[in-house]
Amino acid sequence: MPSEKFMRLKFYKRNAILEGACMELADESCVNLRISRLVIRMNISRSAFYSYFHNKRDLLCCLLYYLYDNVLADFLNCLQAEAGDFQEACIRAVNKMKENGKWELYASLCRRFTYEKEYHEIAVYTVKKYYESGKVKEFIEACYERLAPEKYGSLEPDKLECGMMFVSDIVLYVLLTYEADSMDGEWEGLLYRLRTIGQGLQHISSDPPNYSVYKK
Repeated sequence: MPSEKFMRLKFYKRNAILEGACMELADESCVNLRISRLVIRMNISRSAFYSYFHNKRDLLCCLLYYLYDNVLADFLNCLQAEAGDFQEACIRAVNKMKENGKWELYASLCRRFTYEKEYHEIAVYTVKKYYESGKVKEFIEACYERLAPEKYGSLEPDKLECGMMFVSDIVLYVLLTYEADSMDGEWEGLLYRLRTIGQGLQHISSDPPNYSVYKK
């Protein structure tokens, strides 16, 4: 993970450095990824790179943390903006990615970390560490607190987490299979699935438990 020197940088400076790394990573395979190219895209010197990160692997782990943090924070903002409506927050989040150009970037990065062996190994390791850090648990708790009580008042936290996993799987699949020329139909399908998950969570919340199924 990054050095204390990197973490002491101002927020906008850290973001600018990692955004530059994202752009280079989207353009180059792991085999061809070079520090000399990275520092140009990150707008830092080679010596600064090694004062911030131990090596390329360290940078990539930090980069994944940065991406996870950003995506989760963006969703929480969308949930807040949609007054706690889960399905509308999901739709707002993916539409925002599409409008600000991040969808194409995320699609490229997803393919890198899925299909290229070295990237994939780093991704598996980092996801494990991210979950162990408690960040996902904190995210689910924050989502739960922001849900509209009139729609999801009876929803159990584990059901929300399950719904989030479905959303994550669907979005990742569409990112991995993204083709600009055929995106319109895929996009409508994505939005339909997100609405279905949101409606399902609302339905689960509105239905009282059916204890009769446990009676002999």
